[in-house]
Amino acid sequence: MVGEKGNIDTDIREAFVASGLAHILAISGLHMALVMTFIIFSARALLALNASLSLNYPIRNIAIYAGLVTGGIYFLLSGGSISATRAFIMVSIMALARLFGRRAISIRNIALACLIILILSPFALIGPGFQMSFAATLYLVVFASYWIGHSTLNAETLSFSSKVFLTLKRYFLGLIITSVLAGVSTGLFAAFHFHRIAPLGLLANFLGVPIFAFLVMPFGFFGLLLMPFGYEAFPLMLMGQAIDIIVQIAEKISAYSNAYAATGMLNPKAFYC
Repeated sequence: MVGEKGNIDTDIREAFVASGLAHILAISGLHMALVMTFIIFSARALLALNASLSLNYPIRNIAIYAGLVTGGIYFLLSGGSISATRAFIMVSIMALARLFGRRAISIRNIALACLIILILSPFALIGPGFQMSFAATLYLVVFASYWIGHSTLNAETLSFSSKVFLTLKRYFLGLIITSVLAGVSTGLFAAFHFHRIAPLGLLANFLGVPIFAFLVMPFGFFGLLLMPFGYEAFPLMLMGQAIDIIVQIAEKISAYSNAYAATGMLNPKAFYC
């Protein structure tokens, strides 16, 4: 919930690294985007229930402001690590772009986030977190631009069951493609910095990310909201059970990945050339 990894068992940490699920151990763009998106959609839906508010006030902008405030609080709770800083800046730029009627997903936004991070922390340029996250983000934004530009299917003419099937199909297809792109874009950096890769990362992310997105993060968020009132036990119990499932996935897949994960030290000259 706050990015604290000190008490994670060494074997579990190694299982996440070998399986390709290590990115969910640190506060990253996935966490920040899930929290802020959940708040924005929830706030807008609740405000839309009141006809007077929805007709007389810009509920969309109010919801975005609510998401930005929540993201800021989440960023402070996380301790402000480099990965959390990078995630908060990038997601905030996307939210502000929507607030001012600009494209949220664009290479321009990536460049702006990169510039801000390098101004705040120039040494981050040589770190694996900076290189891997921006390499993956660049690949994903280029793909998203292509995906949106070539999505011409009119869902208004479909039945409800067809819309549900289409939504699930697009989600899992997008999950597969984004996992492949993220793996390809970060694989060389992982091999160079950590001397290992995740050969079964696609399978691990396909199985683990939906559980993380739809169970771990929502129940964790509800638990955080209920903590001041003393009712956090039940949602955190469900969150823990979902985390146990992800740990089992990581351990199972890492058992098949360890034999092929090590790459040995790469030649720095060949890498940078």
